[in-house]
Amino acid sequence: MQFKKGWHLVSLVLVLAMMSGCQSARKALNLNTSAVIEFTAGTQINPDADDRPSPVVIHVFKLADDRQFSREDFLSLYEGAPARLGKDLIDTIVLKELTPGEQRIETIELATEVKYLGLMAEFIQYRDAEALLVIPVLEHNENVVQVGIEGNQIAVVEKEEDNSAATPHKKLRSDRSSQL
Repeated sequence: MQFKKGWHLVSLVLVLAMMSGCQSARKALNLNTSAVIEFTAGTQINPDADDRPSPVVIHVFKLADDRQFSREDFLSLYEGAPARLGKDLIDTIVLKELTPGEQRIETIELATEVKYLGLMAEFIQYRDAEALLVIPVLEHNENVVQVGIEGNQIAVVEKEEDNSAATPHKKLRSDRSSQL
């Protein structure tokens, strides 16, 4: 009986060691996927009716595919993203609001099925805004992207010193074009 208890303990220790070893190997081989989004908010972001700058909330959509997200407008996604995006939507994160002039880095861990991130900025004057942005995700990488917010527009800001490694990002139509 003593032998069985000892064997169970040894088995448990071996299983735990293997699990921690897998995590270490995963990290060493860079098998994890993440997004590091460097937000820079201008001082005049998200103007209200009196043209005063206001904080803006950013929604991050983890997407398996970007086709449906690219077809939607701000209001449709704001009112019912899960119904609109269907099985393309893996998860949604709502970030803490960005204030005028703020710079912030957000690190988001991604599952392997996430191929795109959709960003949606909640602008007060959403009809005249460019509030949607799609960022492709490279699997098993730390995807670093700089996102700027100025006025009623969210956009990728390319790094000046490294244009050779620039990744194409899809800038979506503004909601203004869908109102015509």
